[in-house]
Amino acid sequence: MELPLAFPSVLVPPPDLFGPPSVVSGLPKADLRVVQDNDSPGHDSPGHDSPLVVFAHGAMDRGSSWDKVRRRLAHFTTLAYDRRGYASSVDLPFSGDAFADHVGDLKALAAAHSNGRPVVLVGHSAGSNIVLAVAESEPAVRAVVVFEPPMPWESWWPSSAGGSTLAVHAERGPEAAAEAFMRRIVGDALWDRLPETTRQARRREGTALYEDLATLRGRPVQFDHAAIKVPVVVGRGERSLPHHREASAATVVAIPGATLVDLAEQGHGAHVSDPVGFVGLIDMALKLSS
Repeated sequence: MELPLAFPSVLVPPPDLFGPPSVVSGLPKADLRVVQDNDSPGHDSPGHDSPLVVFAHGAMDRGSSWDKVRRRLAHFTTLAYDRRGYASSVDLPFSGDAFADHVGDLKALAAAHSNGRPVVLVGHSAGSNIVLAVAESEPAVRAVVVFEPPMPWESWWPSSAGGSTLAVHAERGPEAAAEAFMRRIVGDALWDRLPETTRQARRREGTALYEDLATLRGRPVQFDHAAIKVPVVVGRGERSLPHHREASAATVVAIPGATLVDLAEQGHGAHVSDPVGFVGLIDMALKLSS
């Protein structure tokens, strides 16, 4: 049995309820939601010191998976985006170092939209390592929240986590690997009921999936946990798989002063299944940074 690396929380992205996405040329498409006074009763419009909260999704996911969390942060300006190779950013190519591409994209998007304000970075699963790599070197980052960051470079990380997907990729290519991954997560019946346009869109994400699974596997970690100096809150699900829970605990040990929080009754997709609890992680990080 293969252990999934990430939870594909959204099969069909919902329509954007907050206006058209913002696009920075050459970068992933970003959905920037800016608070106006009349948009968030009971809250002041964000000032210059109010942080921009930026969300990075996991493997085979997309920026819209953060919608439930972002709606509960109406008093902040938030930004979520489809990472390179996924959803609306599926046609953006990789340079040969996919992890560096993702790190560069996140840095550039945050810089383009922060307008000099501090930035809070939030990552889920594979997106968590991208967030941590940016936090290591970006002085504008005030705080970080990550949920179950994987550690595929560690000897104890199970080879079964993503292993069969990589095997399908080697035998039949990226589209077959993406379909196999999705069938394993959602089941054959649900996959077969999806419109062919949706299934083909998910197959096209096979290259990005491969990069998420393979880039950090069997190579040294690409950032220094110990160099991260801002408050970091690491969340994990009480019902998550053992290697996800172990990696979360190991991340806290590796980052000085990091805080570990268990979300009760939750698994790997807690940002979708428990948005209130997930917002609590962000609130904690903000309090630690103040």
